[in-house]
Amino acid sequence: MGSTHCDMTQESGYTLVETLVAMVIFLTALVPLGFGIAAYLLDSEPVDLRESLLLATEEIEKPGPWNASEAICGKYTVKRELLPAGSLIEIRVLVVKKSKPNVVLVALTRMVEASP
Repeated sequence: MGSTHCDMTQESGYTLVETLVAMVIFLTALVPLGFGIAAYLLDSEPVDLRESLLLATEEIEKPGPWNASEAICGKYTVKRELLPAGSLIEIRVLVVKKSKPNVVLVALTRMVEASP
């Protein structure tokens, strides 16, 4: 009767050093990619610009009579300024974020004829 003999000296798999090197290579590519995706997803600037442009467009297209005003619309403040310019009136609409009142997101200007 022959006995089967398993050779226990042959081992397969990865060593700890090989695993650590693979993890370092993987993380070297993954970490910058993760930061890039997070910055893209968390960036609200395009949304703020689109929303503030819509608010400014609505405000500047309103029919007269015009007067200076300031209104809060959600997270934005919409300011309308009137500046006389001879026989015309310059209507200027500014939209700022309430959290950053010194930073103008959108500024639109319209010239209209002054009423006699």
